Formats: sequence, structure tokens, C-alpha cells
Amino acid sequence: MIKRIIVCLFLFASLGMIAAIPMMENQVNILAIREPDTSDFPNMSVNFRAVSQSGLVIDSIEKRQLNVLENGNSGSILSLEKQQNGVGLNLYIVIDEYNRTDPELVSEFISRFASRFMIENLDQLTIITNNPISIGRDNRFVSLSTTTSRADLLSFAASHTSQRNFQYINQALFEAYSIAVNDNLSKSHSSHIILLAGPETILNSTATISEIREYSLSTRIPLHVFEIEHPSIGFRDSQLFRDLAEGGQGSYYQILQSDKKTQDFTALDDRFFSPITNERLSYTLLYRSVIGDVGNRDVILNVAGLNLSDPTRPTFSYSIDLQPVAINFNKPLQGAKIVRTAQQDLSDRFLYDQDVQKIEFTIDWPDQYPRDFSSIRLQINSPAGIETINLPTESKDGIYQFDWDLRNIIQEGDNPVDLTIQMTDELGVQNRSETVSVLVSNVIPLGIKLRRANILVYGLALLVVVLFVMLFVMRNKIKNIDLRAIGSAIVTQVRKTFLPNKGKQNPIAFLSIISGPENMIGEKLEIFTESVKLGRDPAQADFVFFSPESKSTISGLHAEIRCQNHQWLIENYSSSGETILNGIRIDDDRPTFIHSGDKVRLGFLAQQSVEFEFLICDDNQFGDSDIYNDNKQFLEVDNVLSEQVTELPDGQSTDFTQMSNNPSELDKTQIEVKSKDIENTNDIGDIAPDEFFSQFDD
Repeated sequence: MIKRIIVCLFLFASLGMIAAIPMMENQVNILAIREPDTSDFPNMSVNFRAVSQSGLVIDSIEKRQLNVLENGNSGSILSLEKQQNGVGLNLYIVIDEYNRTDPELVSEFISRFASRFMIENLDQLTIITNNPISIGRDNRFVSLSTTTSRADLLSFAASHTSQRNFQYINQALFEAYSIAVNDNLSKSHSSHIILLAGPETILNSTATISEIREYSLSTRIPLHVFEIEHPSIGFRDSQLFRDLAEGGQGSYYQILQSDKKTQDFTALDDRFFSPITNERLSYTLLYRSVIGDVGNRDVILNVAGLNLSDPTRPTFSYSIDLQPVAINFNKPLQGAKIVRTAQQDLSDRFLYDQDVQKIEFTIDWPDQYPRDFSSIRLQINSPAGIETINLPTESKDGIYQFDWDLRNIIQEGDNPVDLTIQMTDELGVQNRSETVSVLVSNVIPLGIKLRRANILVYGLALLVVVLFVMLFVMRNKIKNIDLRAIGSAIVTQVRKTFLPNKGKQNPIAFLSIISGPENMIGEKLEIFTESVKLGRDPAQADFVFFSPESKSTISGLHAEIRCQNHQWLIENYSSSGETILNGIRIDDDRPTFIHSGDKVRLGFLAQQSVEFEFLICDDNQFGDSDIYNDNKQFLEVDNVLSEQVTELPDGQSTDFTQMSNNPSELDKTQIEVKSKDIENTNDIGDIAPDEFFSQFDD
């Protein structure tokens, strides 16, 4: 009964071991053979092996199964090639020199491999025995030190004889695994341990098979067992050898005495020698990097359909020092002058003899890694504004050429233009060229100017005729117009327009910057005129916040603050940004009243906006210090044909049109208009009403 239980337990243990082997076999490791080749970066070349858990090569990987991740980004796979002799064989031959091992068959085995299947200087072999002799050896178990020479192997085979010693094989096997681990050639070589033994091999422990299995799994080096037939007793320990090979994740073979009697030792060619030479197989992968990271990169190779032992572990790493492209302008050169002469007047523009200028530049790669370009842009900063043009990314013999259209530069005379090239390579690495400044000189000959002047003269003459006809037709209505009232209004408007703050040039308002460009915070921008434009473009705005190239949400012409009819207004012109007055958004193109102390923000918050406080100077709260005085009455005439002066010094109200017919009466009313701080008594404001209105007498 006990014997049956022991047999059952042994069978269950054996089945468990056999069932575990296929599961391990499904696990695959991807091993980089050597450092990747970066000489043709961003094309990357890497040699790798795909090895099962038992150390056998996987020879069926296809390009469509591969995926390359560089720092988490998928590379572009270009090709995958098999290399039949990509790596060498690394064989550790262990010989059991017990008297049951036939030395002639051992010699035949070694000679056959060396003469017909070994690739010299690629394969390497080490021969280990269980006959420990310390004299003349660095390692007393090593009979032939590692060699890549065919001649060394043939010489050993010719001189080998059995020592007829009774020694355990365990220590020789463990010594072979130890040497293999120290060699650390599992990536660049296909390593195998081969045991050549007679029919009665002595193991000194029943645990040897389990230990061999652990060694094989941990080192991924399979153990192949060759049992050599004895002339008299044949094969005796076949099951033991099979268990040993199975535990070592390898194969079991038998070498017959009849193999020795043949003319050529060919019995193992198809069964072992040819299959093991397939273990030299490796793969060469060519892929293109897609990231511009500088420094170390971790690369993971994944193979669809294979159960990778650790799919997140980097297969290999490498380091790259990327630098941006260097851009060299050839045409035009710094300070060049491009002269264009007008040939014809097309009414809306001039037709010049030159509308195209060649732009030419070359590039250098300081890092010696040429790459393709995803975009090339030309930025033109001219009196016409800032313009960005997308250029072709292809070159001709390393020279980039294209035509620059000059038709947008229409201003006569010298037009300063700044040219800048910006290039972005396929990996996202950018660089800008140094700015090249040139002059585009537009010359308009006198003859063409005169022709345009003649057209203008003819147009003015026609306008005069039309006005004369209109005056003739409307002559009766014109007689009823009060010219003196019109003249008074003109005087007031002239004084408002041309003589603000005469003598002192004091500001009428200012903007106190709360937030915005760092160099402007706390600054007070003084306003001297009744209209000021705000924005990001110096060509359109009076006060400029941030540069045109910045990412500010302030538009080129964003808003305007102006004084109209003695009231200050603010108007938003931006369609992409916003204008906020005291926390409330202003509608587009709708003027809104603004008062001293109001706060305004241009642009979106946290997107390079600007905020300021609008303040009106104490003596300019009505926008014109020449027409207001706190101690005098304020008189405004917006429509001299309809409005009344409602408060005169004598408290009476009268119609302005009636008073204007009697200048002396108007003089008596002593209507006072403030002309504070005007020192010149000959100013328009000092003209007496009688003197002014007399100019309109018939």
C-alpha cells in the first residue's frame, strides 16, 4: 500500500513538472545583442534575439508584430531582417570520463561539429570533464579553455582518451553553468551545455535533476544529454538521462556504436547539429525615432502574439545629444538694398519692374544628425505689417530657394524690412535664423507722378463744377443760413482742436497701469489728445502693450478712448479678445461712457492681458480746459440753427439766431468763455464778437 502511494506521488510530481515546462516555454525574452547604432539617427538600427524561457531561439517574428516605444512614444518601423548567423554558438561540452563512456565516440562528436558546422571566430567552445586535475590548469575541471579555433578542437579530439576514473558528474555540470554565467554571453551568443556520458553515469544526489532544472531556468541555458552506447551493456540509464535533459530544458539523444563504424559520423547531422546552428539566428530592426528628447532614452520592443516575460522592461537604452539646425542666409545679404522702379500706374497701385526677390539659405547640423523638416516659415516685418509665409520643406542639393513677393510693400522711398527664417524638424526641435535687415526702395519716376497729379486735378475740377451747380440750385436756401452763427461754432471747434492746453502742454488724462507687461506696471501713460488707441501693433496703436510676436490676447488694434462732446468714451475693436469695464464686458463697436477712476482690462485673464485705471486730470474733467471754468457759465453750441442759450448772465433766455443778427446786442450780453492759461492775447479766443462777425457782412 505504501509503495503504491509513493508511486502515485511520483507520478503526480512528474506530471506537474511536465505541465510546467510548456508554460515556461511560452514566456519569451527580447535581448538586445549589442549597443544600438545611432550613426544614421533618427534612423535607429538594433540587433536582438527572441529567446524562450528555456533558451531556445524564436525564429518566426515578423515586422507586423513589432512595436517600438521610445520614452513611451511609438517609433516608425522601417524594416525587419533575419540574420541567420547573427550570433555565435557558445557550447560548454561536459564529458563523463567514467570507464563506461566510449572515448572514440566522444572524439567523433567533437570532430564532426568542428569540421562541418563550426563558424570559426564566431562560435566558441569550452570542454569540461569530471576528472579534476589541478596540474597545469587554471580551472581543474576545464580540459580545453574557451576557444574559437577549429584547429584547437580537432587537436583535442585527436588526443582525447578516457581516464577511467570513478567520479561524480554533478560537480562538472554545476561548474559548466558557473563558467557560462561568468561569461555573460546570453545576449550575444546562443549558449548551450552538452553532456556526453556512458550508460552508467553516477549522480551523488537524487536532488541533482531539480538543481539542474533551477540552473537552466535561471540562466536560460538548456542542457542537452547524449547517452553513448556501450559495446557490451548497451543503454542502461536511459530514463535517468531523459529526466536530466527534461529538467535542464534541453533534449535527449542516443549515440550508437554503429555510428562509429560508418565512414562519416553523420547520424546527428539532422537531429542535432543542423538544428542547433539555427540558434545563431538574430534580427536586425530598423526604425525611425519620433521624439526630440535630449539625453537618455529607454526603448521597449514589444512583439504581438508572444508572451513576453516582462513587457515593461526596457530592451535597451541609449543617449543622444540633439542640437537645433543652423541656418545660413545667402540671399539677400545683411544691409542689401533692393531698388524697384515703377513702370505703370494702375490707379490702385504701381506696377514695378521687380516684384520678386530670391531668398536663398543653407543649413548645417551641429549634432551631425540630419533630419527632415515638418515646417519652414519666413517672417517678414515691413511697414506693411508682420507677415508669416509657409515655405516648402524640400531643398535642391542642400540649398533652399524660393521667391519673396514684394507687391505688399507699396510705400514710396526706402522701406526697412527684417527677414527671419524659423525651421522645425521632424522631431519638433526648432531654431530661428539671425534677422537679416534689408531696404526695399520704391522709386516712382516724375512722369508717372505727373500723370497721377493730372488725374487728381481733373477730379478736383469736376468736383468744383458739381459744387457750383449745387450752390446754384440751392441758392435760395443758402440765403437763409446765419453765417455769423456758423462762424462762432467754427471758432469754438478750431480752438478745441488746435489749442488744447496752449502754453503748458499739460496732459488731459492718463492711464495708471495695474497689471500687464512687467516694465509697465505702475507706470502712468499721459494722454494729451482727445483720442488714443490701444493695442499690440505699433503701426495701429498709440499705446502698445506686449509685442506683436507674443501670445497675448490683446489685438493689434484693441480699443480706443476718446473725448466726444465733452464726454469720455471707450470702444472695443477686438473680435478675438475682450474689453472689460469695471468687471462688465463691452460690446464690440459700441462706444461706452468711461469716467475718472474706472478700471479697464484688455484681453483675457492669465493670457497676457493688461489692466489699468483711467484718470482725468483735475482741470480737464470735461475734456477741454479752454471751454470750462467752475466759476463761470458753460456754453456749448452743437447746432447753431436750432439750440438755445438757456442761462445768460442776466438770467434771461433768448434765441441764438435772433441775437446773431445784432452783433452789438450779443456783445452786450457779455457771454464769457473760459480761456484759462492762454498768455497770448492775440489768440482766437480773444477776438471780439463784432470783429469776428463783421467778416461775414456782405
